[in-house]
Amino acid sequence: MTPFDTYPAPDSVTRTVVDSALPSPAGTAVAAPSSRRQNIPPARRASTTDSLSGTTPSRHLASDAETVTTDTLPGQFADSLQTLPRLQDGYFPVAPNVVFGALSTSAPTAAPPRAAAPTLTSNALFQSLVLLFAATYALMLYRHMGDIRLLLGRILRGGATGNRLGDDPGGSGLPRFLHVTAAVGILFVGILAVKYGDPFIPRALGEAMPRSAVLLLLLGASLAFAGIMLYQAAALGIAGSVTLSQPFTGQLLLLKRTYFALVVLTLSPPLLFYALCPPGTGSVWFYVIAIELLLTVLLYLRETLHLFISKKISILHWFLYLCTVEIFPLSLLWLLAAR
Repeated sequence: MTPFDTYPAPDSVTRTVVDSALPSPAGTAVAAPSSRRQNIPPARRASTTDSLSGTTPSRHLASDAETVTTDTLPGQFADSLQTLPRLQDGYFPVAPNVVFGALSTSAPTAAPPRAAAPTLTSNALFQSLVLLFAATYALMLYRHMGDIRLLLGRILRGGATGNRLGDDPGGSGLPRFLHVTAAVGILFVGILAVKYGDPFIPRALGEAMPRSAVLLLLLGASLAFAGIMLYQAAALGIAGSVTLSQPFTGQLLLLKRTYFALVVLTLSPPLLFYALCPPGTGSVWFYVIAIELLLTVLLYLRETLHLFISKKISILHWFLYLCTVEIFPLSLLWLLAAR
């Protein structure tokens, strides 16, 4: 006898181990292992294997004539799942608490992220206006290079407050150049206001506004600053007429135009880089603009103070001039924009 004759067939071994591993009901004897191979139908074997595999699929696919249960063992050996009715599409639903447990909860469905709304400064119209400003600035540098050297020389030599500041030295076109820089500077302020104020516009309002609204905002900011310049010129003119000091107010007005031209010449290049930066970037260029503007304002305040002292005018009048002509219109415009 060979060693293989003392062992039952593979199917018999599997069937014997499975049957003997299960507890037997009271009064029921467990059959002894049999060396005879048991014939189990394929469908029965597949069902038994599924019931003992420990996994319960959430949906079962069946034919039109079948009703599927989750276990093929009868009586106390059946699973806790009951027989599932068949739907028309051939699938059987299972409750989530059966699959995931009684303490499971449904996770909230995350809303898909909304795409970032296009900003006013990221459209082609605003970028075209910035490029137009760059071309105008380059043309101004080319046409008025002599006037620019003269202007910078007078400021560096401290002659901006001289008595002959209003004259045209050497037959140059300095007064005409100051008018050109004033026009370019108004456009300069409009671009800076739109670029700086774009992040503060509410998203709902920005989505509702047409893309062409950037042109209206730019023109509105430019016109508002032009109104400030007209107010300052009118205030100085009225003050000179009342106090009979038109030469002094004329020098003060020319001093304002001179330093405004200096602002346009020095701040236009960093403004171009700042305006063309993508939204949320360009903070370095913004700080460069702020530092240069602060230095220019300090130089202007120093020159105006020296002018008042040279004319033997009280410093109290200098404070009154700053509050009435310089600070008041700018603060009023800032409050209106903040609201």
